[in-house]
Amino acid sequence: MMRPRRSFASALLLLAACGITARGLACGYHGGLGDGFTAQHPLSIDVAMAVRRALDDGVLASSKVLPPFLAFGRANRVLADVRGALAADFEQSKVGVEFALLLVEASLWSRFHIDAGQPVLDIHVTGPLPDDDIVITAEPVLQALLDGRYSIDQAIRDRLIVVAPSSAGSGAVIIDAVRRAFHNAVPRKASYRTAPG
Repeated sequence: MMRPRRSFASALLLLAACGITARGLACGYHGGLGDGFTAQHPLSIDVAMAVRRALDDGVLASSKVLPPFLAFGRANRVLADVRGALAADFEQSKVGVEFALLLVEASLWSRFHIDAGQPVLDIHVTGPLPDDDIVITAEPVLQALLDGRYSIDQAIRDRLIVVAPSSAGSGAVIIDAVRRAFHNAVPRKASYRTAPG
């Protein structure tokens, strides 16, 4: 029967697309989105519930359901756009920020840091470093902020974005940098369509 071979080939393709190492199999893009949800951070469930409410109330637009590797590609694009907004802010403010970001819907960790004077985004890392401040949110929230359909201040008030400071910091620098980046982000046309119905 050819089906198991096809499934194995599909799994290999997905692993290659995600750039997954043996240590980094925790994200939801190697399975169905929402399958086996685990709390990657103590505040991730609170953010996930706030995002669910915003989606149910129509405050946020649902992303079109895509196969996992395409959904991972879309998340990559959104995170790259966030990096672009942070880079534009960094050029103006020269305030370097380093933090880990968790997308709760897929348990996807990324890190933003400064290297050689430039903001760098590492997507699909195994988690935050010990001294990282952590930003917890979801892809539809970032998309709405980038598209200018939601304000960063409202997202913070509604707990759609939460900053968990490291033990060494207050998190205020991260909050200010994220606020400035999204205040200054140029709204652009959405790069996805909402799911029907």
